[in-house]
Amino acid sequence: MFKKIIPFLFLSILLSNCKKEQPLTLTPDNYATVIDKEFTGDLAFETTSFVEKYWRVVGNTGFNKTIYKVANDLETAGFILEENATENTVLTYRIEKRPLIKPTWESVDAMLTINNEKTPLLQHATNRNMIALNSYSTPKEGITAEVIYIKDLKNISKRAIRGKIVFAETSPNRIFKAAIIEGKAAGIITYNNPDYLQPEKNTTSIQFRSIPLDTVLKPWAIALSFAAKERLKKSLEKGKVTLHVKIKTNIYPSEELTIIADIKGNESPKERLVFSAHIQEPGANDNATGVGVALEMASLTAKFVEQNAFQPKRTLTFLWGDEIISTRR
Repeated sequence: MFKKIIPFLFLSILLSNCKKEQPLTLTPDNYATVIDKEFTGDLAFETTSFVEKYWRVVGNTGFNKTIYKVANDLETAGFILEENATENTVLTYRIEKRPLIKPTWESVDAMLTINNEKTPLLQHATNRNMIALNSYSTPKEGITAEVIYIKDLKNISKRAIRGKIVFAETSPNRIFKAAIIEGKAAGIITYNNPDYLQPEKNTTSIQFRSIPLDTVLKPWAIALSFAAKERLKKSLEKGKVTLHVKIKTNIYPSEELTIIADIKGNESPKERLVFSAHIQEPGANDNATGVGVALEMASLTAKFVEQNAFQPKRTLTFLWGDEIISTRR
């Protein structure tokens, strides 16, 4: 009986092998469904988690680490470094390097203490957006100075602010010249979170700010959260307020890196569609998520190409770099 069954088993296995799924081909009718299934978001999420750990500025540690992480993941997806590619290589990438005219900047640490109180007013460990871009470090031991609240910005020149910390509810750029250059203030503390961020709900959040790079005066500025601003104003209502400020940043010469991945078109390779994601800024949504999604897009497209499921007629270019300069180029 068993011997009689063997031929049927063999035939069943043969038939089942013949019924294997046909190779996947992306068509206008199915590509949305296929991509919705294949784009898991796992690589995008993992990349976002990596990138958002850093306050990224072109040329600094976090920016450059992001560039090389993207390069590593592109290679995993099958992209070949352009200098090692042949004319027939479809998936290529390159890293362009250009010297920076101005030095790069990165935040390291900061602590803001009010009237020697035990609980800090702000600290970098819980909100790294507090240090304005281009701020220099204070002395290692920090500085202690009186806070001068400037309610009417028109009167700033009439106030004695030399060696004091200027506090105003405006952009630090708006008072930089009057406070730092003309008034010789020790530093700037500002608050101006826009209403669309719902600061009274998100009381500890800070929208990052910047000041001009000044290699002579080496100034600094701190941006406040809503909660920190309210606490500081209440202290000022009671009388004189002093702040102890410790800031650590790194400012140094560097280079601009841009990473470009190409999926060569098979009909018009010199024509292209460009998908761009900028790396800099401190947030996850600005723009670590863009970096992650673009990377998973490039990796998934490479998978389809290598499986012969999709061959683009025009070149698809994925670009990671400076928000304005890289895309303008």
